[in-house]
Amino acid sequence: MGSDVTDNNASRQPILDAVIALQGLRLAASTALAAANGQEVGEARIMARGQRVPAWMMRRTLTARHLLSTRPRTTAQQLRESIPVNNRCLHNGLSMVSIFDRDGTKPAARRILANETEGVYFLSYAPVQMRLVDHREVYLQGPLIGGEGSIMCLTSVRVLEAAHRYWQAVLHLAEPCRPESDLLPSLSARQQQIMELLRQGMADARVAQMLGVSTRTVRYEVAAVMTELGARSRFAAGLLYAEKFLQLNRSSPT
Repeated sequence: MGSDVTDNNASRQPILDAVIALQGLRLAASTALAAANGQEVGEARIMARGQRVPAWMMRRTLTARHLLSTRPRTTAQQLRESIPVNNRCLHNGLSMVSIFDRDGTKPAARRILANETEGVYFLSYAPVQMRLVDHREVYLQGPLIGGEGSIMCLTSVRVLEAAHRYWQAVLHLAEPCRPESDLLPSLSARQQQIMELLRQGMADARVAQMLGVSTRTVRYEVAAVMTELGARSRFAAGLLYAEKFLQLNRSSPT
């Protein structure tokens, strides 16, 4: 992967070329499904619509054995919901790699990802959301059906080839999610992750459950942060952390 590849317009061109091919096939399938009012057409079918899409995709993840995904926009709230499911699946043997768009992933989300399982989460240029499941199913944004957005599954050879081409191009520029040195560099990746989740309003027990650690571990790390920041209380430590977060956000395009 491209730790020494400059992420500029020239290096992004293979991704853009792959996007054109994949999006062309997506549009054709989406148009056919819309004309059929959501009924299956050839090797394309609607899997879920509206608010049911996230829950359906999580259930599909639970039954998958191999998953490659790209996400153009990601928030901390979305990760709070998806990471526990992903960790459960990884524990059960799922082979997974998720690549997040560098510009579309919010700073808070990047800090949460920075201390997750090594080799699973990466940043790159990933303008199209896609899931490639078990080497045979491609999930893309589907048409509006009854005024609701949808997720569709495509299984044709052409779509699979285009999806693999897009994935390989995105992977070429991918780099691991790392802690941001500009935000309290004295804090470890785990401490930044815990402070970020607490900043999102999660209780100690919920943070522990999400990260697969004990509540005691969470409290130990918070105490270490308090010592490092010279804060006399969790509240004061949270204020200092939030101040640094706001300063970084002001200088960040995301």
